[in-house]
Amino acid sequence: MIPGEAFYIEGDIHLWIVLSLPSADDRVVIVSITTNDSYKDSTCLLSRGDHPKITHDSLVYFRKALLVDNAKLDELAANSGIEKMTPVRGDVMDRIYYGAGLTRFMDQEC
Repeated sequence: MIPGEAFYIEGDIHLWIVLSLPSADDRVVIVSITTNDSYKDSTCLLSRGDHPKITHDSLVYFRKALLVDNAKLDELAANSGIEKMTPVRGDVMDRIYYGAGLTRFMDQEC
């Protein structure tokens, strides 16, 4: 998968987004989108119109960013374990990247 691809993982209600190109060992960084709440990291806020699946005030949940095996994501997609959505627009990805650089909550491994 490539940066900007958006998807749902079977059994999870959150939209996930690929942030990085595959690394040398074929891993990518993914982040989820969750409902905005006062106790959550508000570094990157998203709202209706930023993506067709975002229907209310939301945020990028950098605290739960994951570094995952890209081949595993492709395998899940091939076996209906991932439902791909419309890719995230470039201007929204720019905001997410900017937020990733600012947040203090994303794991350093990501």
